[in-house]
Amino acid sequence: MLRLSGGPGLIAEASDYSALEGFRFGSAQTARCGGMGVGLISWSISRTILHALFGLYAGFYLAGSAHATDHPPRTPFVTEIAPDVFMRDLDGIYGSNQVFIIFDDYLFVFDPGLVPHARDLLTEIRARTEKPIRFVVVSHVHPDHAAGAAIFQPLGAEIVAAEKSRNSFENWGRKDFEKKLETQPDIYAGLTYALPTKYVEDFWALYDGAHRLELHFYGPGHTSGDLVGWLPEHRVLLAGDLSTNGQHNLASANVASWITVLERLQALKPLIVVPGHRSIAGPEILEKSHRYLVELKTQVQDMVTQGLEFPQVMEAVDIPFYTAWSGVAVRDEPDNVERVFVQVGGGMDSDGVGFETAEFAGMTVGSLLLAAFGWRMRGYRLREPEPKRHPVPTPKGPMP
Repeated sequence: MLRLSGGPGLIAEASDYSALEGFRFGSAQTARCGGMGVGLISWSISRTILHALFGLYAGFYLAGSAHATDHPPRTPFVTEIAPDVFMRDLDGIYGSNQVFIIFDDYLFVFDPGLVPHARDLLTEIRARTEKPIRFVVVSHVHPDHAAGAAIFQPLGAEIVAAEKSRNSFENWGRKDFEKKLETQPDIYAGLTYALPTKYVEDFWALYDGAHRLELHFYGPGHTSGDLVGWLPEHRVLLAGDLSTNGQHNLASANVASWITVLERLQALKPLIVVPGHRSIAGPEILEKSHRYLVELKTQVQDMVTQGLEFPQVMEAVDIPFYTAWSGVAVRDEPDNVERVFVQVGGGMDSDGVGFETAEFAGMTVGSLLLAAFGWRMRGYRLREPEPKRHPVPTPKGPMP
């Protein structure tokens, strides 16, 4: 998911991501203010107060500084990372990485990205081949990975996603896209929401005699339905947001399951990992992602066992290697810590499902204040219904 960052290093793409999802405050002092001011108030009350304060800060700051940054992103570029396998690197700050693979008779896309980025990707593709774009895989429902499918579906592409994300695409994803049709007509005019037409239960493969691509679903992780791509002959892993080369977003995460999923990805022994965001890397980023989640979960679990409440946890949590890797202190990501806090038993909604498809079970005072500024903020404790079971469409395309 796209991260919007506050403080002196704020990075945003207001033109294509209207929701304040994944907002990160740039000041450790801001992130830790709850521990100083409301340490004696119960967590349920203090969270409401914190979200109200954070909401006001975010609304005013973004209104005046939506494009400020202390390190401008690079120009996107395309690299052939294996024979006929191309990655479009967007630096991971303002959009997800995109991959396309040129098969003998058709073309495959993994993560089309935001709508403007998908248009640019199509231009890059057409500069190299006129083969039909047959399959577009969206690793998960978040719009910085999936919204651009609307560019490719009218060209005849089949949109592929994980079965466990079906409910997300049919509900939250659709609503988010339809809202942007109204609020961002300069970008979305003339487009139709690209609902996936094929859902993968746990495995699906394409093979044309020269290239083999496998899609795997190993369980909930960054969201309830994350697909990865695996090119066994080249040992290239398309990880989506299960691994990002640095800063992570736990807004929709099932943290315990994510740890297990990363162990299964490590077992593949990839040589090249294309992360959801930031630069291509080797298998070490899977180890770093795993280490971050394990250390965060362990620290928070220990503090919850000791009876600490969330403001106290925010004061104490610290993962120095993650700060050195991502450039962000754990305490500057209160939403990530909160997600773990509630899942290890320190609050409500420990089922580990995402906010993205949930119906509002209620809004905090902070959320209502945010609504006045046109922003949404994570902080509702929402539940995602179990996806309905539907027959999986008959696979199209060569199978081994």
